[in-house]
Amino acid sequence: IIDSLSPEIVAKQITVENRLTDDVSITADKTLITVVLTNLIKNGVKHGQQSSIKIDTQGPLLTITDSGIGIDNESLQQIFDFGSRGQDSQGYGVGLYISNLICDYQGWALELAPNPDGGIIAKIRFPD
Repeated sequence: IIDSLSPEIVAKQITVENRLTDDVSITADKTLITVVLTNLIKNGVKHGQQSSIKIDTQGPLLTITDSGIGIDNESLQQIFDFGSRGQDSQGYGVGLYISNLICDYQGWALELAPNPDGGIIAKIRFPD
């Protein structure tokens, strides 16, 4: 996913810190987890400029933290609604909606929260 976004990451001077190790494994449909992770990482790239993205796990929790433009609390409450778009977004407002549907369907919990340093913290909790 990171490799496919590399041209935009380089152009926007975004630092990506992938802390996932080879021993991390998730029992999941590869296509579905790829859709969710691509969406979350791509959003960090889209809404970042000279920022950072950190991908990490701790037990059944995977986090993607970015230091991009973030989102206000009112918009955060509607972020998983169909058609909800971030500021200056050129998208259709379906990425997080679809990601949330996939997570619900798979029994994963998807949560977005403001990053105190700016940006967003996306958390996916997988069943134990």
